[in-house]
Amino acid sequence: MQFQRTTLYKIFIGVFLVLQNFTLAEAADIESTIELDKSTNIVRVEGRFTADSRISNKKNLGFLAAASGISGLGKRVSELKLFGASGKPVAFRKLLDGEYLADSEFASWEYTVDLSANSNSIVAAHVSWLTDENGILMLDDLLPQFVAGKESVSASVTLSNRADWSAASGAEATGKSPLLLNDYRKGVIYVGKEIRNHQAVIKGRSVNLTFSGNWHFTDQEATAMTEQVIAKLAATFGSISDGGIRIGIFKFPIQVNPGSWEAETRGNSVTIISSDMPFRSQSLQRLHEQLRHELFHLWMPNGMLLTGNYAWFYEGFALYNSLKMAVELKRITFDDMLDTLSRAYQIDVRQKPRRPLVETSSNFVGRADTATYARGMLIAFLLDVELMRTSNGRSNIASMLGKIYSANRTIADGNTFVLNAIGENSVMSKYVKGVETIDTADIATQSGLVFENSDGFKILAKPNGRQREILSNLSYNTWRSSNRIKK
Repeated sequence: MQFQRTTLYKIFIGVFLVLQNFTLAEAADIESTIELDKSTNIVRVEGRFTADSRISNKKNLGFLAAASGISGLGKRVSELKLFGASGKPVAFRKLLDGEYLADSEFASWEYTVDLSANSNSIVAAHVSWLTDENGILMLDDLLPQFVAGKESVSASVTLSNRADWSAASGAEATGKSPLLLNDYRKGVIYVGKEIRNHQAVIKGRSVNLTFSGNWHFTDQEATAMTEQVIAKLAATFGSISDGGIRIGIFKFPIQVNPGSWEAETRGNSVTIISSDMPFRSQSLQRLHEQLRHELFHLWMPNGMLLTGNYAWFYEGFALYNSLKMAVELKRITFDDMLDTLSRAYQIDVRQKPRRPLVETSSNFVGRADTATYARGMLIAFLLDVELMRTSNGRSNIASMLGKIYSANRTIADGNTFVLNAIGENSVMSKYVKGVETIDTADIATQSGLVFENSDGFKILAKPNGRQREILSNLSYNTWRSSNRIKK
């Protein structure tokens, strides 16, 4: 499952596992070798069905057609050859770019893929690319799109790397020994001439980082940030995903403006593609923001057995959780939090016509829209306040997220499961299932935050005892010097 960044992150400037198992599968469905050309951006891929393969359709060969709203990925594939069980060539015809139909069943295949970087920077964290210095191999768009009923397709993948390059994936550096994946579509391999690997152990589980390029922050600072964020998230969700978390931090393969970034959490792999910020302090702040958001997705949705598109929840709540964590850890001020919530409200209130969040999320094509993420974040905030109010501070959004995560043990529709887990309340009925405009007067009554059109959310001049308690639980006291108290 892919999780794309949208313009919401650019608007909110300054503020912000089904698991991928790199384990030995008893019998992979396919075996494949990926060979990097010594001097070009071309890779050669060979593969075959194993004797134990569960793939029944052996006449169709197809490749991922689009990602992050960018189509035409099938055009990158060329020089395709198919072979039968005896090794003799099998004739085939091209149906369209990236889709082929063989005259008879094939047993093995070979082809090349042009991994020249796309001119659109949006796809850098979501699609394979290769330069003279480094690259990222997403097996979902490199290997054929085979299916085995409702089961994931396993693969044994061997990388034939350039002589002076190294590679990393999952818990280990990747050499000539096969990489075995229970679901190859979640496989990500980081390659490069001078990539650097670091490992942290958090609650007995390995967390691995791969860096490429020079940054205003050090590898050690990034590793320490990762440890801090994962420990905080583990306190919410109660566990750390196994199978080897790998975080890849790379520069864009094309020229982009300072401060640009794209990211994706795929299985247990977190890919952050970024340009550096002009100053060191800004770079540190931006990296912490990226880690807070993307590492959340190791648990939600990647650690859950949910289907369908319910991004209003896992993206909106990731945004709010990142925001609140940033205040708690003193990465941003309470002012910053209010500014971000104000921008989210201003985005949401402009939506005409208004539609239920479940509907807008289910109808995504490509990248989700900013308005859905904005309202999802506001829903998380409203639920946080409601939980704190009704429990006298004993419950909050973190405890709710932990319960939702723990409750999911079987495959289910994401929207249905989340709605049932949260339960019936005015927030869900009005703003998720319904189309009402968010009531800022009610927010003021509950939390002591009043909304003014010119300045956004401010703290009431004289919040009552219950409101002060909620503000404190929102980490206002962390930044007691806030100048937002209304005079």
